[in-house]
Parts: sequence; C-alpha cells; structure tokens
Amino acid sequence: MSVPYNPLDMTNLGNSVLNAMLASTPTPLDDVGTFMGAGIYAIYYTGDFAAYASLAEHNIDGNFNQPIYVGKAVPAGARRGTR
Repeated sequence: MSVPYNPLDMTNLGNSVLNAMLASTPTPLDDVGTFMGAGIYAIYYTGDFAAYASLAEHNIDGNFNQPIYVGKAVPAGARRGTR
C-alpha cells in the first residue's frame, strides 16, 4: 500500500533542510557577519593541524564533503526552559 507524500512529515522536513543546506555555497567564517534569527550550519575543516589531517583531506579544492561540526543557531532567549 502506497502512503501519500506528506511534506510536513519529520523525515521529509529533515530531508528538505538537508538538501537546502548542501546546495548552499560554503562561506569562510571570517566572512560571516552578525545576523538575526535562527538557522543551521556546518563547519568544514581545511587547515593543516596534524590531528585533523584525515578530515581535511575530505575538504580540499572547494569540495566540502565532511563537516567537523553541524549545529543550529537560535535567537537570544530561545534556550530558556520552562517548568
């Protein structure tokens, strides 16, 4: 039995976010300014620190294939919990 496509299903939402993030052009951290709002990000290592050499090999010549960190940014106050 075929299940109708639901764009709001968590798996489909996650795939949409992933595809949008991977389609974006990486920006050097020095070029990222202050911004308002929330979002997701990935940090790719390209340096020459020996401990991260195998990771950096995946991110050479403008091909960013292995992030060192993936996270989310939230607006100020969003981290407050409620009781």
